[in-house]
Amino acid sequence: MAAILTHYLIAEKYLEKFKSFDEEDMIAFFVGAVAADTPNSLGKGFDEREASHFGSSPSMSLLEKGKFNLDGDVLDYNSFIEKYKNQLDDPFIEGYLLHLYTDKKWFKEIITELLNNHANEINEEAKNVYDLSFKDAIMWYTKNLYQTYNTHDSLFRPYINLEHIKKMSDYDVQKCPVDIINKYDLKRMLDDLKAKCEVIDTVDVSSKDEMLISLDIMLSFIDACAIEMHDSYFNSYK
Repeated sequence: MAAILTHYLIAEKYLEKFKSFDEEDMIAFFVGAVAADTPNSLGKGFDEREASHFGSSPSMSLLEKGKFNLDGDVLDYNSFIEKYKNQLDDPFIEGYLLHLYTDKKWFKEIITELLNNHANEINEEAKNVYDLSFKDAIMWYTKNLYQTYNTHDSLFRPYINLEHIKKMSDYDVQKCPVDIINKYDLKRMLDDLKAKCEVIDTVDVSSKDEMLISLDIMLSFIDACAIEMHDSYFNSYK
């Protein structure tokens, strides 16, 4: 899944390009855009992560199938749309939908390409990402990608609006309309995000040249998610 700050920056980009909210709705939109990752950020189990993303996490899906198949409906945002079809004008719901769409695109495009590019490092026998064993691929992915996430966080610092992050931590979690999200955990996650962003510019970025996913790719991904979600999805369901 894409990192929390990636989701936040996509939400910022979406509002910059397409939407105008008052401050209260803007903050609700930002919180909605990161809320699905509440279980992830707090180290919860796969069941909670799957539930908050309205589908199966790739790791669990891969474990069952024994191979990568990232073109499938790993994240079923259509079930989310069906459940909240009468609330799609709610800024929190809009942000949440943006999150689900982003993660689906992340798996299908970024991670599939990443695994293809590094297939020989994962398994010398591999000719195609879909032939890789779950064990070989997921061990490599897990080991290397989180360091890239940490480096991205540092490089994202110039793009982060710290005032928005602080206001997100003040969001009244009792207003969260997605019932699968634990409100106490959501508050913890938002407070942790604020604390992280307040010191993020002190993180060492010496490994930025060794990132698996470059900053340029990430910025292009952020822009594309905002545009595609507006053109193909929000316009279809609003």
